[in-house]
Amino acid sequence: MKILVTLILGLTMLSANAENKTIFSTDFTGGTIGEDLTAAYGDSSTWTYSNPSWTNHDGYIVGIAKDFQLVVTTNSVTLAAGDSISQTVKVKTSAMLAGKLVMDVGIGDSNGINGNKFYLSYTANSTFFGNAGFSADTWYYLTSTHTKSETSGNFDVTLSAFDESMTPLGSNSFTKTNLELYNSTSVYVGFRSSKHSEVFGPYQVSSYQIDADIAPAKRTNDNSILLLTPPNALSMTLDAPATMTTGTVFAALYRGIVTSNDVQITAVNVIEQQHAGAFSMVDFSSPLTLTNETDKGSLNIRFDLSGTGLSNGETSTGRVEIVWNEIGQASQTSILSVSAIYDAPPVELSLKPSDGLYMIALDDTPVSGDITLSYVADSISPTNVEISAINFVNTSHSGFSCPTVPPTLPLIDQSPSNYLVSIVFDNSESILKGGETANGTLQIVWNEAAHLENYTNNIPVSATLPLGAITQTDALSNNFDGDDSNDIGPGFQLVQNNGANDPANTNLSDAATGLISFTKTGTLIPTVGFASTGGIDVSKVEGFKLTWIVDNTSDAIDPKNNGWFFGVQNRVFNPTNGSSLWNADPKALGVRISAAEGLDFVNNAGNAVTSETLLAGGSLSKDSYTDGFTIELTVTSNDMWYVTTTGLTVEVNTNGTLSTVLYSDIAELVYPSTYLQAKSQQDVYYNQVTLRPLGDRWIGDPAKLQIGMGTGDGNLNISGSELSDYGTYTLQGTKSLVHTNWIDIASTSGVAEVNWDIPATNTVEFFRVISQ
Repeated sequence: MKILVTLILGLTMLSANAENKTIFSTDFTGGTIGEDLTAAYGDSSTWTYSNPSWTNHDGYIVGIAKDFQLVVTTNSVTLAAGDSISQTVKVKTSAMLAGKLVMDVGIGDSNGINGNKFYLSYTANSTFFGNAGFSADTWYYLTSTHTKSETSGNFDVTLSAFDESMTPLGSNSFTKTNLELYNSTSVYVGFRSSKHSEVFGPYQVSSYQIDADIAPAKRTNDNSILLLTPPNALSMTLDAPATMTTGTVFAALYRGIVTSNDVQITAVNVIEQQHAGAFSMVDFSSPLTLTNETDKGSLNIRFDLSGTGLSNGETSTGRVEIVWNEIGQASQTSILSVSAIYDAPPVELSLKPSDGLYMIALDDTPVSGDITLSYVADSISPTNVEISAINFVNTSHSGFSCPTVPPTLPLIDQSPSNYLVSIVFDNSESILKGGETANGTLQIVWNEAAHLENYTNNIPVSATLPLGAITQTDALSNNFDGDDSNDIGPGFQLVQNNGANDPANTNLSDAATGLISFTKTGTLIPTVGFASTGGIDVSKVEGFKLTWIVDNTSDAIDPKNNGWFFGVQNRVFNPTNGSSLWNADPKALGVRISAAEGLDFVNNAGNAVTSETLLAGGSLSKDSYTDGFTIELTVTSNDMWYVTTTGLTVEVNTNGTLSTVLYSDIAELVYPSTYLQAKSQQDVYYNQVTLRPLGDRWIGDPAKLQIGMGTGDGNLNISGSELSDYGTYTLQGTKSLVHTNWIDIASTSGVAEVNWDIPATNTVEFFRVISQ
């Protein structure tokens, strides 16, 4: 950042008598193409975020832009005639059109949507910027300087562009007239960029800096004085395991009107110390003489932890006494407070998920969920962590267990290394009935290696058995082996966008074998994926569990913009024109690996995508994509969702409530689908996808059964109609109703009608049909 400041100042035309100061400088916290701009642009206490509000008054419009964000300073700057305000934006975009780069910069007398303002687009005001040969995915510095002219109503404006090494690419200067803005007592400065653009792709802003060139105030002091920075208080932080730290007070000369002699510092002492001897002056030789206003003297104050007895977060204080004089004048004393806080965080064990582990129970099969453990060692005497016990307390039902511990589980490496602990809930003894939930507290007992003191971390744990018996029959199952004879339910088809987004080499993609393969051809980023050829009705069941298993990917896998989607949508129309992509579907929901290498739960209700962060950007690595992974999404009719992943860098086991897209919005027909938006060569091999309905909540008319005797052969015929699509019907027989021993004769599922013929015998038999 220091190099950046130096270069910018060297490239800016400063007023002859102005002094330059940086009034804001930041690296944005996000800085990922396509990321939500409110997150990417950092602390909202510093910025005002809004939709397009400072109109581009030069009328430049290109392409279809979406999600414009205006980023404006919260605090205003007072400009007198001759003063300037400058801003520098480091920016790149994911795509280019004819080498153009659009970034709007400007000033206004309001940071809201009203007020007088003007925006200046780089492409609008200069043939250079309109045809500069800018390249996609390349960093540029764009600077703008607005100088309040001596001529009433006028602002002199200069726009400049530089490459990442600050080599000038060109500039353009002109005059803008705005009398209302000129007469304003203060101005706001800002820029406008877009998260998505159909021509330029989304913007990524890395850093932003504002400099003000303000005429210096007139001197009012008669004699030379000593200026201190900081002027009133010096604060230090001592980070363990260090035992000493040093802070600096800078001293400067400011000459007077009557006398303007040099200033000298003759003594520096730390007095009134909370802990005697903790603070001391170092590297000082008396006198320290200041001979010009551009030089600064350094007064170094050392803090020594020894003998203070401070613990983490505690502070020691004192006062710095500086004795000085203007040469030839009487001595004076300046005093500022000094403090040092000791930062020695103890060992910390982190759990993910941290707010609770939630599982969907099955009738007769154990289910499991994973807790990811990581730790940061004690800052003073770091050592390993050992998990000594995992207990379940305050449980409403039995059934919880942990096969991982005991015995002791040692955690050898600190974060970002992590360790998985599996938690199991076994409902095989019918502990839970339909609609019931087992709750409890998962208690993890741990200690530092070779330390006797134990610590405990607690999080809620629960397992819910949805209403009705869990249906163990998949309504859709596809193992992508190229043989559809062993698949269940509808098959899959290739779905993609077209036009400028049209991908290349999709002839290698094959829905039958689970291969997505494509490259980028046009100016925009293509999307390719699979969607089922038919929908599945889940409106009469308690929910569904969708499982996508990725076998492996190419090394270059790199999701962009809309990311990598795994979920369901409620229709597939045209598979080649982009109208059937999940983000264009009227209703869709699922899990997305984001372009920022995070994980989201996403909803799309009519081209309006909303997301809920499951893993922050940067949590995942492309290595975990390459080796394959599994994403399980469970959605229930009471508008709950559950997400579990295995095989990714950081595992997820969490849940939430549907809001934008409800279960009833999609239940009549769901189309399982997966899509990848990316720009380089992409190859994804899918292993399997299944969709399993959960339970049966339909309380309408029961199935109709008929029994009849065949003519001629005397066979018994048992038939059924209006069967549930998701029920399993079993025909059983027995020879005695006293000593019953029902034996399965035939079974069927996934059909609306059934017909069973039973050969006639000379024995008495009884029959029944049961459903699950």
